Amino acid sequence: MRRFLAAVILLLIPAMSWAATCTAVAACATTPCAYVTAGNWDCGHVPDHATTDTAVIPTGYTVILSTDGQDNDGMTVNGTFLWDEVTTGRDADGFRTLTVTGNIAGSGIIRMRASDRLAFDTTASRRTITTTSGLLLDVQGEILETTIAAIVRANDSIPLCASVGDPAGLAYTITPAAYATRIKGAVANSKRRVVFLSGKARNRHYEIRVLNGSPVTSFNVCTDLPDSDSGTATTGGQRLTPHANRNSACTGAGAPIACCSGLNTGTCPDRPTSIHSMPTPSGNTACSTNEAPYGCCTGAAAGNCIEALPAVGDKIAIVNDAWIFQSAGGNGWSIEGGIAAGGNRTANVPVFRGANLANADGIQVVASSASTVVPPTEYTNFHDWYAFVNPDGWRYFVDDWAVRWNAIHDVVADSQQDTQAAFATGNADGRAPSRVEFTDNIFYRTQGVGPHFNEGGAIAAISNKFQRNIIWDTCLAGTTECGGLQADNVEVDASDNLLFDIGNALQDKGFPLAAGGVRTAIHHNWNVNSITALGPGGTSAERQATGITHNYISNIRGAPTAGGRFYSNVIRNTWLRGGDFEDPIFDNPVVAFGNYAMLEDSVQASADCSASVCGNYGFRFHSTPGGGNDNKVAAVVRDNVIDGIDGSTLSTCVLFDGSACSAGGDNIDFNATVEHITCTGRGRTMRMTWNCATVDPSPDITTNFNDYIWLDGNNAISYCTNTTGITDNMGVGYSLLTATTADSGGTQDAGEVCANFGTLSRPSSLLYKNRKQHDFNLLTGAPAIRAGASPAGSALGVRAFRFNYDYWDQTWGNLLTFDGEQPANVANGVSNADSDNDGVMDIHDNCRIAPNPSQYDSDGDGKGDDCDRF
Repeated sequence: MRRFLAAVILLLIPAMSWAATCTAVAACATTPCAYVTAGNWDCGHVPDHATTDTAVIPTGYTVILSTDGQDNDGMTVNGTFLWDEVTTGRDADGFRTLTVTGNIAGSGIIRMRASDRLAFDTTASRRTITTTSGLLLDVQGEILETTIAAIVRANDSIPLCASVGDPAGLAYTITPAAYATRIKGAVANSKRRVVFLSGKARNRHYEIRVLNGSPVTSFNVCTDLPDSDSGTATTGGQRLTPHANRNSACTGAGAPIACCSGLNTGTCPDRPTSIHSMPTPSGNTACSTNEAPYGCCTGAAAGNCIEALPAVGDKIAIVNDAWIFQSAGGNGWSIEGGIAAGGNRTANVPVFRGANLANADGIQVVASSASTVVPPTEYTNFHDWYAFVNPDGWRYFVDDWAVRWNAIHDVVADSQQDTQAAFATGNADGRAPSRVEFTDNIFYRTQGVGPHFNEGGAIAAISNKFQRNIIWDTCLAGTTECGGLQADNVEVDASDNLLFDIGNALQDKGFPLAAGGVRTAIHHNWNVNSITALGPGGTSAERQATGITHNYISNIRGAPTAGGRFYSNVIRNTWLRGGDFEDPIFDNPVVAFGNYAMLEDSVQASADCSASVCGNYGFRFHSTPGGGNDNKVAAVVRDNVIDGIDGSTLSTCVLFDGSACSAGGDNIDFNATVEHITCTGRGRTMRMTWNCATVDPSPDITTNFNDYIWLDGNNAISYCTNTTGITDNMGVGYSLLTATTADSGGTQDAGEVCANFGTLSRPSSLLYKNRKQHDFNLLTGAPAIRAGASPAGSALGVRAFRFNYDYWDQTWGNLLTFDGEQPANVANGVSNADSDNDGVMDIHDNCRIAPNPSQYDSDGDGKGDDCDRF
């Protein structure tokens, strides 16, 4: 008997070893086979994790999953594997889930549709889907685009908005004009999504909590659903409420910064007290304490938050996702295709449309050629990703990729490197990622950079777009950099985006949008409450090829990045709690036409400016390496207002900097002309600082400062130098002289040594319409209206300024606000019209018959490239 049992055991051991690989039988080549039928596998049973089985589907074979709760230890799919679309064989929420404790590879097709779920058990290790051999991962949920027929406030109690006793966001009952057929039954927790395609809630995604009626006629959503009510790191869930820890960098009380109270706890980011209003899902309703949960909160149900409220007639998309997520463990899963250096590339880029992707540790694909078809990535919820192995959340090396209507949010804190991105494109095999479009997405709670075009910029990319996106509540941690959009050596149109609450207290390198490249246009963006302002990036040449046009920038801890060409921007309240005496509002622009920069009196008097200078210089020109003008391009600045610069004794409206006493320092080494400028504040109008007689500029330079008006200064007009090699010309100007010293401009410095000094007049009134309310229109009979020299008979000071605050209403549904004091449009002796509505006034536009916000002029003929074809 013992010998018989031993023989049976010996026979079973190889059988069990052989059973670890289960291959679909030949019958599956002629008729699709059911996954759950034992006879459809050559191992004699259904592949199962309990027996460590790996499923193999050969080329030309098809296997269908029609029941819930199956699992295996890995798959090789050279044929076709798909989920049955019938409504039976699903769990109570309508899902059908396959759990894999292993990796997936092959050259075939995996097809998933609405309510199909692929779960990875990552307890032992990270899991990978490899597409290098040609595997096509086709993940498409159901999407119904419709409109809101009715919307009403609903009961906020469970299971709509909160756990018991937790008064979170607002609940709404939404009746759509049409309803998706695949979302069936009055499911208590439906776990599907609605995406808002227009109106004040545009780009936002909310989880559908309750379905009403049978058949379904309406559904309920919650604006600030507690994360614990939506899902966890091992249940998937939509998890759309921002939840990644913004205090993840804290190591103890006061360490590394004062806003830390303990390990991973605190009140970070340490924002200024002067906060511009900004949109949130439920306005002030979700506010609990100061800056919690949103930076615009000031206390319980109080703050300066704008409610992004949906309305009847708004366009929406109802999404029933296909899911890929982590069901156990904490190592994440990845998709990798053709990423090995020198290896094969992938011919089939995955399809994601209506997908809920949670807990990924990187999606990276290198297309096999520039002609590889790249499906658009649409209506996807990509969240709670890791960056342990793959540094970016999602990186494609492709052309012609459209990324739209997605939610990208909540990286697992401190897993992403500071300089890496949530979504990125890169160059490979001598190809740059061109014709890539990121439109109508929302990014939040990322750590390094949000979206990143052409990462590294080794090869120039063309025809990229970044339009109508929201980036907010981001930059969790990091001391190197963090930011919103970054674009390296790219031609990109970055427009109509909302960028707010971007940055942390650990560093001053955060940026909402930095892009540089030939024909790049950063225009018509709304940027508030961030570390720095949007601006150009890259080399000096790339920055100088970038137009920054008609952007609203307010309440930031820095200023626009150096270099670039600026047209018709409003820039308010800069360098809050972050400036020093050398910080300018405009740093080395090569062109600045028709801009208005201001510091509100209330902000200047606040704690945000008491320890800093909140914009000491209006314009600063210098030659610091990497400062935006290493190639010594002549700068031209015209028709600008610097209104209310800070009161430091060194405050200066325009600084031609020459203060470095060593060769190769930051002394200005290029020509610069400033004309038609209006300056208010407490400092000099113009300074040519050249303190070191032993260091002369090379080559010789000329600076021109002409047709200026100075008021509210109580300081000197100019400070020049007699250094060899510098010709500093001070032209015609007016400086107000009144009985109130604080209202007056200044006089010429004693012992002034400008090479040429024009006429300085001191009128007792300039006859502005209302300069105290930032209206610099000259009234009839004003002495400055025809006193200018360039051209003769023009107005002194700013001649024209135009900013269209209504521009964003059509896209964002009257959502945006413009707080406090705002400048008035100006037309002094010239028109401020903008005939082609590109944000550049006709007086400065180099192509008035075609919109060209970049103003790029490749041949330097004074006519923009967009007009060269006419």
